[in-house]
Amino acid sequence: MKTTNLTYPSQNGHNTIQGWLKEPDKVATGKQLPRAIIQIIHGAAEYSGRYTHVAKFLVEKGFVVCGHDHIGHGLSVTGPEELGHFPAKDGMSILVADVHNLREAIQPRYLQSVPYIMFGHSMGSFILRVYLAQFGNGLSAAVLSGTTQPTQFGAAASAWYAKHTAIRQGEMAFSKRLHDMGLGSYSRKIMKPRTDFDWLSIDDEIVDAYIADPLCGFRFTNGAYAALTTMMREMIARPTLAKTPKDLCILAISGFDDPLSSKGKAPLAVTRAYKTAGVETADARVYSGLRHELFNEPQKRKLMNDMVDWLSRRLGI
Repeated sequence: MKTTNLTYPSQNGHNTIQGWLKEPDKVATGKQLPRAIIQIIHGAAEYSGRYTHVAKFLVEKGFVVCGHDHIGHGLSVTGPEELGHFPAKDGMSILVADVHNLREAIQPRYLQSVPYIMFGHSMGSFILRVYLAQFGNGLSAAVLSGTTQPTQFGAAASAWYAKHTAIRQGEMAFSKRLHDMGLGSYSRKIMKPRTDFDWLSIDDEIVDAYIADPLCGFRFTNGAYAALTTMMREMIARPTLAKTPKDLCILAISGFDDPLSSKGKAPLAVTRAYKTAGVETADARVYSGLRHELFNEPQKRKLMNDMVDWLSRRLGI
C-alpha cells in the first residue's frame, strides 16, 4: 500500500486541510486500475486517521481510498483552541467545499470510468447529504453511516436556537445546553453507561482509546453547533432531496443501538425519503446489538465486507 499525504487550502481562507491518499501497490505503479475510489468523510469530534484500518481493508480489496480532516478537527487546526469550532454562517458551505476540493484533487488522477464513491460517517453523513445535492453528479454511490433523520420542525427549531445562542453568547463560547442537546445527549440513551462515550461502540477498548485521544471527544462551540444544526435542517429539506442525482446508489447503515438511529428507524426513513424524491437505489441495513461506529465494532470486518459486497452488486465492480 502506498500512502501519499496531501494538503490544500480550506475554503475558509485560513486553515490548511490535511488529507491523505492510499493506493494498492499495483495501482500506484500503474499496473492496474482500482476497483473504485472511496472518499471518507469523518464525523464530529474525531479525525480521518481513525479510519486507517478501514482504508487498509479497502485497499486490500483493490480500492483507492482518500480522506481529510475537517476544519476544527484533527491535523487541520492551527492549535488546540480551534478544535470543535467552525463558523455559524458559512460553516456548512466550508465543510462541503473542502470535501469537494479533495474530490477534485483525486478523481482526475484516474480514468473517468473508475467509479467514485463517498462514505460519510455521522456528521460526515450530514455533510455528504448536503454535498449530494450540490455536487452529486459524477458520483456512483454514497454510503451514509450512523446518520439520523430529525423531523422538519425539530431540525428548524434546533437550528434557530443554536443560531441565536451563538449570536447572544458568541460563536467561540460553549453552551452547556447546546452540548446537552447535541453530542452530550447520546450517552443518556445507553443503559448503565460506563463512560460518557459508550454510545460509540460496544468495544470498551475502542471507547477508552477515543477518550485518551487528545484529538477526540472535544466540545463544539456555539458557532459549530449553529453550522451543524443548519446542516441537519438542510439535509432533510425537500429541495436538497430533489437535487440529489436520481441514478446515484445510496446505502444507509446503522447499529440498532446507535442513539442516532432511533432504534433502526432513521436509516429506513432516510432511504424512504430518497426514494420518494426519485432516487432509484436507496438501501438500508440495521445491525442488531451494535452502536454508532459500526467499523469499530468487534464484527467490523464482516460489516466492511457487507459494504463492499453491496458496492460490488450495485455497481458491478
